[in-house]
Amino acid sequence: MRRFWLLFAQTVTVGLAVFFIVKTLKPEWISGSHRAHDLSLLDAAPGSSPGQGSYREAARRAMPAVVNIFTSKETKQGKNPFTNDPFLHKFFGDRFNERDDKQLSLGSGVIVSKDGYILTNSHVVGGGEEGGELEGIVVTLPDGQQFQAKLIGADGANDLAVVKIPKPPADLP
Repeated sequence: MRRFWLLFAQTVTVGLAVFFIVKTLKPEWISGSHRAHDLSLLDAAPGSSPGQGSYREAARRAMPAVVNIFTSKETKQGKNPFTNDPFLHKFFGDRFNERDDKQLSLGSGVIVSKDGYILTNSHVVGGGEEGGELEGIVVTLPDGQQFQAKLIGADGANDLAVVKIPKPPADLP
């Protein structure tokens, strides 16, 4: 009798598992309808057309205004604590001494006016001093033109910065 009860319990468990899997993955098999009466919000909106809820059109229109921003700045590498170790000095020599390095970064921005103002992130331009001209900010337009840019302002708390191309082309988007 115990064997019969164990077989019955296992059969019911497997049956319930199959039921829940089918109910989750193919609910129309159980209900018999194909849910033709269900509408998405996009279909129910008056005057909507297919693809209207997509960002494709907005992205297509905004792409000409997106620019690449290359920055470079000189950084001093601090003195290594192992500089005075004679054992390491024997093998590596003066490689641990202070030296200047160039830090390069790449980011993007959006042209916000035909005057050459570009909105970007503060971390892209290094959050430098407001109003100061930073060497090494190069803006590349989608057509490949490159311009030196000037940092107009940066807000590190909101991670926003504005740079300006001094003499922008007339056909700037």
